[in-house]
Amino acid sequence: MEFTVNTIQFANVAKVVIKGLDMKDEVSQALLKLDGDKLIIQCTSQTTFFKGEIPVSHVNKETNEVTEWAVDGKQLTTILSILPSFPMDAKFTMSSSNRQFNITTRNGKFKLPVNDHVIEYNMEDVTILSEIDSTEFMKNFTRASKFLDSEPLSTASATSCLHLIFDDKIKMVGTNGFSLVEIAVEHDLKVDSDDTPIVLLRSNQLNLLANAFEANTTLTLIESNNLFGYKDSNNIIALVSKADINPLAYEILKTRVSDEQTITFDTNSLRFATNSMFKLCPTSDLIHYVINDDTMAVNDNEDDMKLTVIDKSADDITLTFSKISLLPVFNVLEENVQLTWAEDTPEIVKFNVLKEDGTVDENVFIGVTLYDEEDWWLTI
Repeated sequence: MEFTVNTIQFANVAKVVIKGLDMKDEVSQALLKLDGDKLIIQCTSQTTFFKGEIPVSHVNKETNEVTEWAVDGKQLTTILSILPSFPMDAKFTMSSSNRQFNITTRNGKFKLPVNDHVIEYNMEDVTILSEIDSTEFMKNFTRASKFLDSEPLSTASATSCLHLIFDDKIKMVGTNGFSLVEIAVEHDLKVDSDDTPIVLLRSNQLNLLANAFEANTTLTLIESNNLFGYKDSNNIIALVSKADINPLAYEILKTRVSDEQTITFDTNSLRFATNSMFKLCPTSDLIHYVINDDTMAVNDNEDDMKLTVIDKSADDITLTFSKISLLPVFNVLEENVQLTWAEDTPEIVKFNVLKEDGTVDENVFIGVTLYDEEDWWLTI
């Protein structure tokens, strides 16, 4: 048995598919399957299903020869890390013992062990949910993921899960229990509007779906009973397990925000001042935004940095936040940011993302609890 693949095509697909391999899962496996003029690469575990295909040439096999092999996933990962970064042929030749592939390029020769048995994997039926621009999906998927609670004790809580709410737009919702983001993204819904799902994905599954896609390509979002993921423009399928947890009833938070008091800043200046205070006092868990006249001082009770206000319609006030509530916010903000809150006894500060024309981006909601109100938030 022998066949030839292009190293770049093989590496580009296999480096994505290999994410579906879990070395700690005893039924996880990396599979190669020759199917006519293409090579299928598939990695599965109890919580993942990843599959891709590439063209092959110069196939030479006997009529009844085996065409499906479970290979050593760890060794495959190593081979992928050392393949040349420019295209060349790689010839796969099965050894006489049928215990390993010899992979030969003009730069070298590598051995890929073959396991004794192939573990049968029964893939669930999938439903196409929607189609969406790949760049927009991944950009906002990553932004919303930054808000999730990563504490080990929270894994059974919905705060550790990214919420994907399928409606006229896909709403991506993430929270750590102190701040929350909802990002609405345009998509082409493919299921009946009465059957739109809410998908929850645990934080430890999100990195498996993260990928860099070619510009102006489309992702097809799909789900089965237990898995969710996508099929990309290169026909790579990436699915991870869904969390069996009730979604957060977060909408009540959006009713608690107010536009009575507003103040606008350059985002980079606010980010720099906030991060600087965290660095100057790394042991402090609090930061204060002290608004006075036409300036705001960002301080941690010992050091401070003053910012010039772009626009202000607010009384003088000190807004106190915990570090954990502010850290993810700056991943979402654009050039300018507007803070709004209630005039009397504010509980939550809304961070409005401002577009280039100065209007509020209504597709993004960011709510951050003030420090004195964080106990209230946790009752939601």
